Amino acid sequence: MPGDTLMAERFNPTPSVQPIVPPMLHSSFEPHERFYRAKAGRSGGVVSANPQLLRAFSQQIYSLNLKLEEDLSWLRNAWSQFCNECSWVPVG
Repeated sequence: MPGDTLMAERFNPTPSVQPIVPPMLHSSFEPHERFYRAKAGRSGGVVSANPQLLRAFSQQIYSLNLKLEEDLSWLRNAWSQFCNECSWVPVG
């Protein structure tokens, strides 16, 4: 049907004669390592830390670290998939 051809041309146009080169994508990220130092001072062997609160804190941090590793893995996979499926985008 003539209408089908018109629809196909409208929603699936032929590429232009001049190739359009997309800009190069650059991506990099690396977190900086952090160093923590104990504050100078003398405690005489006595600390004010609550062992229960420290345990709860360390458990929460451990869980968040696992989640962060999972998110990083997801992001790496998504970026790899993007690079594989969008070969028309130069990535440097």
